Amino acid sequence: MLKILSLLIILSSQLFCQWEIITTNQKRELDEVFFVDSLKGWMVGEKGTILFSKDGGKSWTEQVTDTKADLQTLFFMDNYTGWVAGKKGTILKTTNSGNTWQKIKLEEKASIKSVVFINNKNGWICSKKPSAIYSTIDGGNTWSTQFNDEQIKGLARLQFSDNTHGWCVGDDGTLLKTENGKDWTYMQIETTKDLSALHFVDNNTGFVGGKGGNIFNTTDAGKTWQRQSTYTVDEIEAIIFVNSEVGWAGGDEGQILFTLNGGKKWIMQKTPITHDLKHLFFLDENFGWGCGVSPLVIKTKNGGGIRPELAKQNSDDTETEIVLNQNYPNPFNPDTKISFSIPEKSEVTLKIFDIVGNEIAVLLNKTLDKGKYTVNFSAYELLSGIYLYTLQAGDVKITKKMTLIK
Repeated sequence: MLKILSLLIILSSQLFCQWEIITTNQKRELDEVFFVDSLKGWMVGEKGTILFSKDGGKSWTEQVTDTKADLQTLFFMDNYTGWVAGKKGTILKTTNSGNTWQKIKLEEKASIKSVVFINNKNGWICSKKPSAIYSTIDGGNTWSTQFNDEQIKGLARLQFSDNTHGWCVGDDGTLLKTENGKDWTYMQIETTKDLSALHFVDNNTGFVGGKGGNIFNTTDAGKTWQRQSTYTVDEIEAIIFVNSEVGWAGGDEGQILFTLNGGKKWIMQKTPITHDLKHLFFLDENFGWGCGVSPLVIKTKNGGGIRPELAKQNSDDTETEIVLNQNYPNPFNPDTKISFSIPEKSEVTLKIFDIVGNEIAVLLNKTLDKGKYTVNFSAYELLSGIYLYTLQAGDVKITKKMTLIK
């Protein structure tokens, strides 16, 4: 992935690199992490991996099960009772902190992507192949199908904001909602890209994310959604908020974004990893963990190390830096829009290049006043492929990539 050099240098100078790497002494990829307090937590991953920590993630021990299926999700109600799930319809339950795990059979050989419980009895899972949502009223011992649509490629993430209000996202912009914990309806959102990240703070305020680096926010229970600008270009795989204002998003190449104002502005945090992140978990504004396509784990004790006074300054609605947004739509055929903002009057150029750096087009070359701008780009005469677009305003140059598919 192309690094957005100039902008990230500016932002990185404002951040402390206080995500630390933790080794797990095993070689399998990890999918999800869950802590019940600042010391006690679990992680799951491929080939039946369940890891347990009792010291805040400093050290991890493997818990024994009789499954070799890839485990993709987990949820704990308290220090003792929890569930993990994954491929081949695998569901495991513990009532003793994982010292022993009970295997539960699901009729469907589903690839379970997400599990959530609201108490020790009532819970839900969602799956890919089939694209279904299942519920339980007996602590996971038995499951019944609530939703199944063969037209959907897959469901990816499930969450409940209270006992009855739930949300689920999936491929091709799929967004589902229930208001009674039983019946699921489709909601409209302005994207056809796969959605894989989801977090609702309450019944009204929520965030979803996915491919294209898109993050969407609603404050009216999903009736309307606003697209938020980020500095990533490929995929958001994790979103978590500790309140309606403070949150994090993670994805490709270890990138983590941070907001202090409900996503109006996202700021890049530095991390010591380059592998893709699949999951982030925060207990509060300080303690957080992340895992993904690696046996390594990252942890922070101060919210990722951003100085609070600086973050608040950057969270103001007034633009204080040059911002180049991801083109939309992306991928595109043949038209797309490129938007950006500049904080002061500047000489501005916006150019298109092929992947090896040959200049294809000059979309803009003029002096602009401070403000937000959108430029249309038509690629009728270009072949399918990856292209670069570069914004230069004064001495700052920012480059992002876009994909043309014909």
